[in-house]
Amino acid sequence: MHVPFRRHQRQMSTSDQRQMSICYRPISAIKNNQEGEPIQIRVLKKWTPAQQNAEFCYLFVDTHGDAIQATAAMGEKARLDSIIRIQSCYIVDKYISLDQKTYNPAVPHKACLKLGKRATFVPVFNDQIPDHYYNFATFDELKDRATPPKMLTDYIGRVEDTDNPTTRAGTRLKKVVIQDTRENTIEMTFWPDQSSTLPDHVKKGDILAITSAAVTNFEGYLQK
Repeated sequence: MHVPFRRHQRQMSTSDQRQMSICYRPISAIKNNQEGEPIQIRVLKKWTPAQQNAEFCYLFVDTHGDAIQATAAMGEKARLDSIIRIQSCYIVDKYISLDQKTYNPAVPHKACLKLGKRATFVPVFNDQIPDHYYNFATFDELKDRATPPKMLTDYIGRVEDTDNPTTRAGTRLKKVVIQDTRENTIEMTFWPDQSSTLPDHVKKGDILAITSAAVTNFEGYLQK
């Protein structure tokens, strides 16, 4: 289930309307190994893939609520950090479109973008672009997500239980059990580097939406 969220809309100025009238390539129309054309997007988040030190990633979303993953080499980090702000909107050009990642892709799009030295970002204001993106998986889809390419998963459910166990090595974890509308339950584990993403005030009965989680099989239980 694909759920875009939009910001509160305001009346657009003449310059905003002129900017909106320009046609940009929709994210849904981007194909692998295709010549790049300008796209207008919001940058939703940035992360470094697990066990990957050579590159980092962004998630872009457009006015249609479609999302695509973009990657860049660590050598580009300083330059891109100086011009890109999370939750800001840009016209992006001179990117390269490639096949989707073969491990832990963030979205189901069949292509991803490569941001090299020639990639350009022009800041724009566009409150028509969603400021969140979720592509919620169902419980029945989770088993396949535990096998390659192990696509990162968005999931939503009602909190049934919370815990803060400590491993034998002394690592403090956060665990949450959530249940979907068909009363299927899964346990989600938040390791120390992820624990700040789960508010301490989460309690039984709350509705919790999780994004970009990795699904694994551990002692017969599906975990995130």
